[in-house]
Amino acid sequence: MPKMYTVFDSQLKLYTKPYYARNKGEALRSFEAAVNDPQVFGNIAEHLTLFEVGDFDEETSKITAYDAMVSMGNGLEWVKKKDTRQGNLFEVPQGSVEN
Repeated sequence: MPKMYTVFDSQLKLYTKPYYARNKGEALRSFEAAVNDPQVFGNIAEHLTLFEVGDFDEETSKITAYDAMVSMGNGLEWVKKKDTRQGNLFEVPQGSVEN
């Protein structure tokens, strides 16, 4: 049964329109992609929190809202960190021995 999710923007004090995902993994994947995309939510990730808010029955079209929303995490938790250790591909890392 698909789940319903919404994103709360703490700066605007508003929730997005609910959207559906087949499971938590799918919802988190789309949220992670959005907070890592500067064109979507990437510049405001710290203000956003994903919530699971209910179920949607595809056979009956019945929507069941939860009594309490379930937090799936703040956007900053899902921002991918850039690896600053890589540097230049041709640079010899500090502490390594050159031949």
